[in-house]
Amino acid sequence: MNAHEQSIPRLTLCLAGALLWWAGEAGALEYHVTELPSAPNGINSMGQVVTGLGTWTPTTPNGTTGSMGGGGGVAINDYGQTTASDGQHVLLFTPSAPNGTSGSTTTIVSVPDITDYTEAKGINNQGAVTGRFNVGIDDAFVWIPGSPNADTGQMFFPQIGDRSFSYAYGINDHRQVVGYASTGVFPGAGAYLFTPTSYSNPLIFGVTTILSGDTALAINDLGQAVSNDSQQGFLFTPTAPNGTTGNTTPLGVLPGTSRSSATAINDLGQVVGNSDSTAFLWTNSDGMVNLNNYLNAMSGAGWTLQHATGINDAGQIVGTGIHNGVAHGFLLTPVPEPATIALAALGGLALLARLRLSLVA
Repeated sequence: MNAHEQSIPRLTLCLAGALLWWAGEAGALEYHVTELPSAPNGINSMGQVVTGLGTWTPTTPNGTTGSMGGGGGVAINDYGQTTASDGQHVLLFTPSAPNGTSGSTTTIVSVPDITDYTEAKGINNQGAVTGRFNVGIDDAFVWIPGSPNADTGQMFFPQIGDRSFSYAYGINDHRQVVGYASTGVFPGAGAYLFTPTSYSNPLIFGVTTILSGDTALAINDLGQAVSNDSQQGFLFTPTAPNGTTGNTTPLGVLPGTSRSSATAINDLGQVVGNSDSTAFLWTNSDGMVNLNNYLNAMSGAGWTLQHATGINDAGQIVGTGIHNGVAHGFLLTPVPEPATIALAALGGLALLARLRLSLVA
């Protein structure tokens, strides 16, 4: 091997590393802002955004342009199913094809009387839905489909300690549930994590873990959960994945603000929410940062981000804010986009490989 041949592999490795480093740094430092037609309630892994008026679907996965279509609601899963409620019914929209914009809506939960009430709160990737069911008293419920992403199933009631009432919010793919409840161990209402161990129609038995704060809103697939009290948000991290014991990290507040609230978490443990009326991102490495400081100069012009309500594993964030004096929903996409990072790295490596072959020849 001559000197030219020896230098090419080293150059290839150095430039590949530089590309990946640059991509990671750029993604962490800047976001492209997309204005959404309605306030978003959640986002799935391919970048579909659920709103009360419908689902915004990107033209390409995790892209920055798209259109409305499909079912609206309060939560969305990676299949593209959404769940909503009208007071007396909980509804499930299931696309005809995964992540499609057409499909059917099914009533999965109904209360027996007009004076009763039910409400949807969350959905996992298999289509299990959480919420509250009130027939005289609020009870947390989990509706479980007969098969993954089916529109028929059965409603179960988690047995959360000795609760007098309970709500269920987030649910992960292990059917761990978070929410709030009133039980003998709470002075009033408190945040909980419920880990199921057995099912006996219509009850679910399991382990109840008391979390910091009074309400837990979201949980990821490793069992990390976010909760809040009247002052700040908290992150619970189990000692072992999906365990029932662990450590709690107070998330704090942004400088110049007095109260924070954590609303969503992805599988990387990244948390979003708001500190007073400022949208934040919390990571284990950087703590809490103001998302307004990381907007692309062109697409972010005129924006003030106030509340972040969802984050996916690609780092895309949704929420609400003010754009040129008018309230709007937003989608933040890391710059460069995840797909662009991969293409740039592969293109660079292909070019270097061609150069090496030409020199060897």
